[in-house]
Amino acid sequence: MSRSWVTGVAAALGLQLLGFLLYANTLNNEPVWDDHDAVFNQSFVQDCSNLRVLFDPRSLYRVLPVRNSARPGWLASVVGDACLYGRQTWGYHLTSLLWHGWGACCLVCLAWLLTKDRLAALVAGCLFVVHPIHTEAVNIISFRGDLLALFWSALSLILYVEARSRAGPGRAARVAGSLLCFGLGLLCKEMAVTLPLLVVLTDALLPARQAARRRPPWKIYAAYGALLLLYLAFRLPRSGYVSEGHEDLFSSLRRRAPAVVDAYAKPPPPTGRPENILETPPWSRDYFERPAVRALTMSRIAGSYLRLLAWPHPLQGDYAPRPVDSWTQPGVLASWIAWLLVFASAWRLRRRRPVVALGLLWIPATLLPVSGLVALHNLQAERYLYVPSAGLCLAAGAWVSSWLNSRSPRTRRLAGAATLTVVVLLSALTLRRNRDYRDDLSFFLATQALDDGIPRVHFNLAQAYAYKDEPDLAQAQYLTGLRLWPEALKGRLEFARFLLDRDRPAEALAQLETARRYHPDSARVSEALRGYQTRQALGRVRGLPAGQLKARANSGMLETTPLTR
Repeated sequence: MSRSWVTGVAAALGLQLLGFLLYANTLNNEPVWDDHDAVFNQSFVQDCSNLRVLFDPRSLYRVLPVRNSARPGWLASVVGDACLYGRQTWGYHLTSLLWHGWGACCLVCLAWLLTKDRLAALVAGCLFVVHPIHTEAVNIISFRGDLLALFWSALSLILYVEARSRAGPGRAARVAGSLLCFGLGLLCKEMAVTLPLLVVLTDALLPARQAARRRPPWKIYAAYGALLLLYLAFRLPRSGYVSEGHEDLFSSLRRRAPAVVDAYAKPPPPTGRPENILETPPWSRDYFERPAVRALTMSRIAGSYLRLLAWPHPLQGDYAPRPVDSWTQPGVLASWIAWLLVFASAWRLRRRRPVVALGLLWIPATLLPVSGLVALHNLQAERYLYVPSAGLCLAAGAWVSSWLNSRSPRTRRLAGAATLTVVVLLSALTLRRNRDYRDDLSFFLATQALDDGIPRVHFNLAQAYAYKDEPDLAQAQYLTGLRLWPEALKGRLEFARFLLDRDRPAEALAQLETARRYHPDSARVSEALRGYQTRQALGRVRGLPAGQLKARANSGMLETTPLTR
């Protein structure tokens, strides 16, 4: 057993232990936000026998009638948890924590291959484990796809880097393994599509040492490209977000080529019925309708991403960035200046410290899917930074290592103290942020404390208070949300259900009539009115226990699940 192998195993175990210590207090947390609908209230996920369905190769051809069918890798991971733990949330959180640690281990291995420096690899891994920006992806089970995408993408890049120094069957096997891991990453989350760009950047900044390997491996690049095309064929019939004024890239392509898609997907995918269309918040309409507003808005968001990566405090669960229609608005020019500094630094360091340059360029490369090049329904989210943050940690590890390896003892002491201080500070911020994920009420109250102008947060707080049988607080939150967003369809229908369940039928009817006035053609409003009339006719309007409200009991007139992102 070689010394390097023992060191690697010790580093992996150490990182897993560090991650466990940071997140141990989250294992007993309740499901939060999307976890209700996507995990615990989805019968497909809670049926262990569906693992066979997910591992059946025919599932890559057929569209599964389940939420998140475009991410079978994520589905397999949570169905596996259901098999092992049933509905015990601590098991799901433990699995997410393990994937986070394995991703950090892959980053350590990648940093070691690129730098041949143990300190650089260890610093990169430690920073990745403790960074507070990861708390959302680690704590919310339905966002585990980012953890899986990072793990498989990093492992794919590791195998590719290893393949460059090999010849013959060993090289072919590693390239095949890299392609396989890339495919698995794509099946977990769309963020993995940026891996081929990382491969090209690695070859450009850190070319293989052998003269024969310095030419770009076009055949391998073509293989990655072919896999992307296959993924597009897989993803196309599994459309994503469709809202009142916008549809995502895959939904748009599917609408434009229905004959091709329906011929491929058996049975045909959902058609986007009116009741399944998402609402466009009033502050996002200009974003969808005016390209200039979209560019300026995403510019400011891109700047905020850099700030969150460098200083991840404060953090909030739900972001509602307002549209930007002028260069003079705060944050736009600062964002452009910050990003120009990132690119200029990468260019300046490309020869002297190529790993630092690679890490800096990793950030914008992996942000491309959420950069606004195609319209997004969710403009900003912390989980979008999970994969990009690996580049920051890689760059920081390589940079800090040069100071820790300095010939000057004073420089080494200062660098070591500074690094330890940063790790301790980030760990403290992570521990503090983890408290906000205890339950829905804690999560949304933390967001409200930072931005009281997000209607969706007030509607979700109303549901959380209703679940805890605090109707006065719930009603106050509903009214605040509707004051901020009067035409909110789901929020108003949920308020009507809340009133009806508390034997206040006249007020419930008034809310339904208001919803119909704002949305005269909505199938959901018509269905809610029919449900109301049925209950009135049967004389079943009466108060219900809060537990039944949470379980969506009774008539099924409305959904009582959190407003998802």
